[in-house]
Amino acid sequence: MKVMERVNWHSPSPEQLWLFNRRVLGRKPRRLSKQSIRQVQAARKKFLHFVYRTNFDFMPKTTKLRVKIFDHMSQDARITIARYLESMRATSNFEAHRRSGSQRIFQGFCTITKSTKKYILKHKAEELREVFVIGELALRFHFYFLGVSRCDAAGWILDDVRSDELQAITDVARYLTQKAKVWKVPKHCTSYRQFQGQKPNELRLMLRQKIQTQAEGTKLASFPNSNNQKSRKRRTKKKLIRSGKEGNRNDSIDHEHDQALKDFLNE
Repeated sequence: MKVMERVNWHSPSPEQLWLFNRRVLGRKPRRLSKQSIRQVQAARKKFLHFVYRTNFDFMPKTTKLRVKIFDHMSQDARITIARYLESMRATSNFEAHRRSGSQRIFQGFCTITKSTKKYILKHKAEELREVFVIGELALRFHFYFLGVSRCDAAGWILDDVRSDELQAITDVARYLTQKAKVWKVPKHCTSYRQFQGQKPNELRLMLRQKIQTQAEGTKLASFPNSNNQKSRKRRTKKKLIRSGKEGNRNDSIDHEHDQALKDFLNE
């Protein structure tokens, strides 16, 4: 039995979409035009961003959220994206609106449940690979800058980062800020104006407690012994003032930070 090659959904070819329809979904394959392929790619990205951004914490298993996220697509593209969503435990619905004469414009709605993201993370994690790559590169650089060897710094989130996924990053803060504009911070499903379900009692209190717990855990992990760190900072500052190097300290740290990242990416 032949093993099907992995479909690259970042830039799928017509043959890959044909194989996906035939072997994965078990349906009759559809030959897509170049325009339909572009529409499928855009719709897929919108769906993954929608799933990643939506949080269903403390909600019942039957909770659903239906939001309009798809633009106009051809019939072949609508059928392909509908089958793709079925494989991700989600559903789609397209409504037709007449513009002029017999021309119709379709608007697509996507419906996800509490189990959609869990299913994707467990069985279809490759679909959210870009998020894992961003986290892996940021963590690798952080360990590398702290003096950890490249072998020990790699593989905490992903151990198979490809060479084409590495990026020439000159400013880590700017890089993460740009990525945050695409992969936005998740928000609760009840924050959507399209949400029509019932909110559990004390939902706001449980969400506030979760945020406080995460903040406390982050603070403890970042500052395990704040008193000792403050005393060390005071002693270091005094030494820098005496030696007249305090003014150039921040510039030297930024230069070492950028140089360490360049060395790590060029290895």
